[in-house]
Amino acid sequence: MRELLVKTFGKDKLQSALELLKAGQLDEGLGAETFNLLTDAIENNAKRRWKGMLGDDPEGFPIAVMSWGGVFFVTTPEFDNFGYFRTLDDAVSYLEWNWGDVVEK
Repeated sequence: MRELLVKTFGKDKLQSALELLKAGQLDEGLGAETFNLLTDAIENNAKRRWKGMLGDDPEGFPIAVMSWGGVFFVTTPEFDNFGYFRTLDDAVSYLEWNWGDVVEK
């Protein structure tokens, strides 16, 4: 992620971008640009790390945990993406907590 930030904003803005991320100041300016850049990178470059179904009958639908750069999120065609999580276990636990009929495939 640091490489992407440096490539996009230059070395001189890297520390400022990281500080804004850490402080959660992502509403405007460099903070908003950083948030948008990383959100797009995470979702566009993610690889599937886990897959399953919500419901084990024919009416169930697929669900997956995706990851890029150590950031995990849950995706499914039926809902918006959920996350972000720091570990695969955290993402799967989120699924199990919110839906009782999660089946790993």
